[in-house]
Amino acid sequence: MNRGELKKVIKANLALKGIDNGFFQDDDLNSHIQDAYDYTIANSLCHIKISPNINWQSYENYYDLKALGLTDYIGTVGVFNNNDNLWLRDNVPNRLFDGLRIDWELWIGNPQFWSPHSLKYIAIAPRFNVAVGSFKVTYYAEAPV
Repeated sequence: MNRGELKKVIKANLALKGIDNGFFQDDDLNSHIQDAYDYTIANSLCHIKISPNINWQSYENYYDLKALGLTDYIGTVGVFNNNDNLWLRDNVPNRLFDGLRIDWELWIGNPQFWSPHSLKYIAIAPRFNVAVGSFKVTYYAEAPV
């Protein structure tokens, strides 16, 4: 069913409820359809994308992926390090990074671990002293318009 057919069904349902079809304009219906679509995608996490290459940052443990160009980013599925062609491990929660190394935020080396830190950031350890190369992120994305 495309958007035009969906609008016809909505207008028919509104008419059955006795609501005037002239009350809801096409822009209003489009807005409500998009809201429902966004809600469904966000809750089902069924829209998964792979990012273009993102450059590593020097002296950085916390990455804000929206600020790095993933405008439709909701959450991370995995991180792939292009430097060594390996996936970063996600089996250690951010709170337990201290168990890996007490000074993990100062740990210099090739990134090996990632963990969600907050709704905005992911934490990556170790970090680069001088960043070289790039990584890709497999992530849950917002619904397309």
